Amino acid sequence: PFAQSFSLLLTFALVWLMGIGLLSDYLDGHLARKYQSQSKLGAFLDPLADKIFYLLIFWFMIPVLGKTLFFLTLAVETLLMLQRVVKLSLGKGEIKANIFGKVKAVFQFSAIFSFAFGLLLAQLIDIYLPLEYRWQYNELIIKSMEYLLFILPPFLATVALILSLASLIGQIAKFKKS
Repeated sequence: PFAQSFSLLLTFALVWLMGIGLLSDYLDGHLARKYQSQSKLGAFLDPLADKIFYLLIFWFMIPVLGKTLFFLTLAVETLLMLQRVVKLSLGKGEIKANIFGKVKAVFQFSAIFSFAFGLLLAQLIDIYLPLEYRWQYNELIIKSMEYLLFILPPFLATVALILSLASLIGQIAKFKKS
């Protein structure tokens, strides 16, 4: 029932958007390093685009993540960007992501991927798996879909939130030293 509230087209669009976002982010960073065209503005705009990208997809995932987790993530990510703005405007220190920020991005992507994969799988099972097999393997299918849609994404998003907090604390501590 939950997967049916999303159209198959919307699910494919989510997967496509994820792929394009990740590919463009990778290519942008790779080309900037290869041609040594890194800038402070780019170091600011790239994570801002990443945050907007992840938060937009997380917004679609509110039925799974819950409003509290979404708004906590939004608040922490906003604080992370604000501290970057302050650093940039004061000309203090680097605004590069620390290790917590990089690992957090992996967990955020994993949460989105597990949600999109589970949603897509649920819809494809609903469309293509003959009814007799769905009845025969009903319990296995339901438990697998529950895990992929309702357990794994919130867990991964919660770990990402904790890593975001660690990143924010590390950035603030580093800022105070400079």
